[in-house]
Amino acid sequence: MSVELSLPLKQLEPLTGALDTLRLLTQRSADEDTICDVLKLSTIAFGKVKRRLVTNGYVTMRSDGIFELTQKGRNATDELRHYDENAPLLGAGANGKVQRRVLVALARTLVAGQSSPVMIGFAPDDTGLFPVDADVVLRLSAMNAQLSVSGDQMIRPGGGIFRHEIQLTPQFYDQVRLKMQVFQLSADGEDISDCGGLYVDVDVEADGDPGGMIAYGAQLSFDMR
Repeated sequence: MSVELSLPLKQLEPLTGALDTLRLLTQRSADEDTICDVLKLSTIAFGKVKRRLVTNGYVTMRSDGIFELTQKGRNATDELRHYDENAPLLGAGANGKVQRRVLVALARTLVAGQSSPVMIGFAPDDTGLFPVDADVVLRLSAMNAQLSVSGDQMIRPGGGIFRHEIQLTPQFYDQVRLKMQVFQLSADGEDISDCGGLYVDVDVEADGDPGGMIAYGAQLSFDMR
């Protein structure tokens, strides 16, 4: 089923960094320097994003300079999360690249010392441009946690829906950072290209049960067939 953004979010989409700022603030509140660093935005670009999001009531800035979501912003990120999980691919991009959406899903809140699943999913390639025999490398790392895998993970996602599961065990810290970088090997195996990646920060509790699963998405760029 095709999923589209509502008109207010569609109006935000052309402004570089606007929707990604909302996605980032879903994970945690942050100051301007952090947002610009994570999203690779210039101060001028973020100034435009800030004015639009604050003026439209999605984000508020505290007296200490920290940005956080309003209730309207939280509602918008719920819609974005649903869109990220179900949206079709954007198709071929510039420079002979094809974009493909990749999701990382894990518990909203983790419990120290308790293993929890991490699901990595590739949306189907509706363009027919993704090379189905492509070898893709997942480079996973975790701060303040242990992963059930070590080293690069070689996968071949093909053109359909692809899922890859690992386990993550948080240590006794307040927060875990999970980072994923994705690379694509050339057909002859001689070259490797950086396709992009993402990272997420998740709060850790000392005891209890993990929170419900939440998915974080990114559009990655791959070489076409």
